[in-house]
Amino acid sequence: MNRTALVLISLGVFTACSSSPKKLTLRESVARPIEENRDAFRECYKNGATEMQSGKVVTEFTVGTQGRVTQAKIKQTTLKNPAIENCILNEIKKIQFTPLPDRKPFVVTYPFTMSVE
Repeated sequence: MNRTALVLISLGVFTACSSSPKKLTLRESVARPIEENRDAFRECYKNGATEMQSGKVVTEFTVGTQGRVTQAKIKQTTLKNPAIENCILNEIKKIQFTPLPDRKPFVVTYPFTMSVE
């Protein structure tokens, strides 16, 4: 793969489940840290993609009471590249999320769309 190619990563619409009534807080507590780590996800793609490979990786992860990821998995993928998928999961696990005000764990489904332009 041409290492100078522009890697596009779309951090798409996600869903999150919690018993917390603070939906906006939940969305912000997930979106901001994911966006702040965009370069790490881009490196996963650049280091693992084969020529012109593109696809969507839908992740599912649980954020615990302290804001750390306690579980992470690939829920669905069209990328079909275990190296990239595992790298994405490892990067998600490194992120410190903001705990919800009620300190309850929550589950997030988050899609990553990756392609070369």
